Amino acid sequence: MANIVITKSGNSIIVDFGVYVNSANVDGRKASYKVEDISIIWIEKDDSRLVVKMKDAITTREWPLTHDDTYQGNELFIVDTVDGVQPSSMDDLFDKLTALR
Repeated sequence: MANIVITKSGNSIIVDFGVYVNSANVDGRKASYKVEDISIIWIEKDDSRLVVKMKDAITTREWPLTHDDTYQGNELFIVDTVDGVQPSSMDDLFDKLTALR
């Protein structure tokens, strides 16, 4: 099973949570968000993670992400692809997610 796979379809962003389906921060196997529900994207000053804040029907979720598929901890979600392309760095992941908006 894959890590997180993100795709854009029209005005929606579809997130397949892959191996993270059992995480307490995930409500289901897949979710569809409105593009305008991305409230902010940033890279931490030390490049340790990228954070996306997304509004949903109940609250605002904070998704700590990384592009690094060798990451071994449990604090970050690994993103395999954004629109079918694997991000090569935190800056590249930032650019790909920002382009979805």
